[in-house]
Amino acid sequence: MLKTEYLNALDDMVEVLRENSLLSDSFAKYIEEKKHKVIDFQGRILFVGSFSAGKSALINAVLGDEEILKENLSPETALATELIYGEDEQIVLVNKDGSIVEIGNNDTKNYSIENAEKYLYLKKLDRKIIVDMPGFDSGIEAHNNAILQYIDRAVAYVFVVDVTKGTISKSSLDFLSEIRDITEAIYFVITKCDLVSDEVRDRVKEDINSNVSVALGKTTEIVMTASSRDKTSGKAVGDLLLSISLEKLEKEKLGQEIAYFIQRAIN
Repeated sequence: MLKTEYLNALDDMVEVLRENSLLSDSFAKYIEEKKHKVIDFQGRILFVGSFSAGKSALINAVLGDEEILKENLSPETALATELIYGEDEQIVLVNKDGSIVEIGNNDTKNYSIENAEKYLYLKKLDRKIIVDMPGFDSGIEAHNNAILQYIDRAVAYVFVVDVTKGTISKSSLDFLSEIRDITEAIYFVITKCDLVSDEVRDRVKEDINSNVSVALGKTTEIVMTASSRDKTSGKAVGDLLLSISLEKLEKEKLGQEIAYFIQRAIN
């Protein structure tokens, strides 16, 4: 397991430094912070895009077409929502002060989210954590803050673009410039392709390809889907998620950082 390898490497480094009387208190604390970062690593895949692009509906389609995530929410009521593994399926509301409120599966409307940070939907998933983010252009500062706070927690991004809106939004392109050096695992899903002609669909895809290539300096995978309620949409995005290797992303996210850190200590 990669986490074990990284932790063992850090422990070995501590031992060498201690044997040579080179382990200061501040450096020991720094190493502990690195170890906690390794231990806390999780495979968060963020679904991002403009408000009302259909992110929640698309995730519902991936999970079996049940409305697990509430759709068509107003900007004021949207929170970041994590779908994580849990033995018992339930919804948990996490407040900004870290307190947790367990709520019924269909009872979210009866709880105040004024002081809330996110929802946790406990589902019997694999190690990947699906995160449904608020829209970029909702105009609400709390949403922008939530997105910025998640940048360092994510291992991959799935951008959802509504084909009926014409192309990828400027806010999405601005966000791409923020994360282009954080991860290479950036994918695009164009939704509602059944609502436009093939000509319009192909033009939008070409335009997105062009804009994304400029923003990232490379091409990226684009998945075309019908409306979110179409069963083929859920399968197409589900296949995309299955193709994402957490081990590869773990190496990308942690391996290079740990190797650089150990080399610094050796120097």
